[in-house]
Amino acid sequence: MAFSISILILIIGFISLVTLPVEQYPDIEAAIHFAAYKAVGESVAEPVKYYRNNLDSLVNLIELMTLKAKGANVVFSSSATVYGQPADDELPIKESTPLQPATSPYGRTKQIAEDLDIGTGNLTYYFPTKEHILAALVQMMIDYQWKEMENATDEGTSSLLAYCLELTTLVAIGEEIPQMQDFFVAAYSHSMTLDLIRANDIDKIKHVFAAYTQDWDDEKFTETEIIISGVEYATLMQTEHTVSIERRIEGALNAIMMLFDVPEELRKAKIAKVLAMDYRAIGIKVYEDFKQYVTEANENALDEILKNAKIRTYK
Repeated sequence: MAFSISILILIIGFISLVTLPVEQYPDIEAAIHFAAYKAVGESVAEPVKYYRNNLDSLVNLIELMTLKAKGANVVFSSSATVYGQPADDELPIKESTPLQPATSPYGRTKQIAEDLDIGTGNLTYYFPTKEHILAALVQMMIDYQWKEMENATDEGTSSLLAYCLELTTLVAIGEEIPQMQDFFVAAYSHSMTLDLIRANDIDKIKHVFAAYTQDWDDEKFTETEIIISGVEYATLMQTEHTVSIERRIEGALNAIMMLFDVPEELRKAKIAKVLAMDYRAIGIKVYEDFKQYVTEANENALDEILKNAKIRTYK
């Protein structure tokens, strides 16, 4: 059934009051509630936090839509946790699967929310899982960062310094920004994103180390990249026994270049040069520019979706 939405509000984060956007746009026809906390394990450890946020935010939004937005529609995203722990013969879960007691406070908040007489329907997500979101971000980072590294080094026909700077800035960003440290570690921990990293790195080392790999076949490149990705992951990780960033970078880059038989004198020269650069500042700039790049890409994608769906919106 075709429909037109005057304004679509994406509610993200804790909602205690959402009066302002409703007052600004009194002709709102629909709102999507995306404000719930969603970690099952955390909900077991902090149930009050989940009951307060997940239910208060939804009730507040429904009341606002009912009283101040003239009965505007609310789209609520439920969860498969409302089905409890189905038996093996009841899998895969269907909408007709009987509801069972939830096994976590998170699941219970979703069951209570469904008791609010919200009509049922289908809400399809663009990304099936969080790993798919992570993969999209990793691919964007891969495409974006290499260009920035080549621009920062600009050594003409050689990209070896850019290669050294890339890992150096990743480690620096991780040290300066904890969220990015988690992002990098997650990227190397999931098979979907690790495959992206490895495929990209194979193409890159074929280019960067072409002078040293003329007799290599694809299997040799793959074998070497597996070792490199392990070195990269270990270099990005921080534990209580972690050495300084300079020592980690020096050891990692030396080990990687030795895999390609890069002469010792050249290895030392490239490592010294990259460590002499203001790699922390370069890393922070890459991070800030990348955030802006992602924001603009998302806005352009949303504009395209809205245009294709012929949904009118307010800027």
